[in-house]
Amino acid sequence: MTHERAPLVDKLKSSRGSKNVRKNNFFERSLLLGETLFRKLKDICDTHDARLLVVTNGFLSQNDDKDVNSVFLRHAPEFFSSLEVPFHDIHPALLKDLENLDRPLDTLRIAGDGHPNERAARLIAKHLWIWLEPHLIEHHRQEGFAE
Repeated sequence: MTHERAPLVDKLKSSRGSKNVRKNNFFERSLLLGETLFRKLKDICDTHDARLLVVTNGFLSQNDDKDVNSVFLRHAPEFFSSLEVPFHDIHPALLKDLENLDRPLDTLRIAGDGHPNERAARLIAKHLWIWLEPHLIEHHRQEGFAE
């Protein structure tokens, strides 16, 4: 694996001015680390004839330029597509569920902690399965398993 500059890092550098150099360095290192780790996971999966699928838990927004996770998620579909790795962000589906339930996202968080609570876990599992099931069925077909 080469350690060339990651596409997300280049996009970050071109989208930000020279101010906040210290923050840019943190973001660059974080994005490079994230991309490097996912490339390594992909290599390991390829070596062992496994398929890497990536899905979020839906609790990270893509709208916060001050949060490196948000910046990564905003470019994740393009990045994972370049690796030929299926990627899905559950966040839009969770927001739609909450809109239908007329509840804010905070009602799905553990108070004082921020992580998903039990209700959120059920919604995450529901949306994960909706996305994952077709991938598993296709894998079984390719491997010659009966349905």
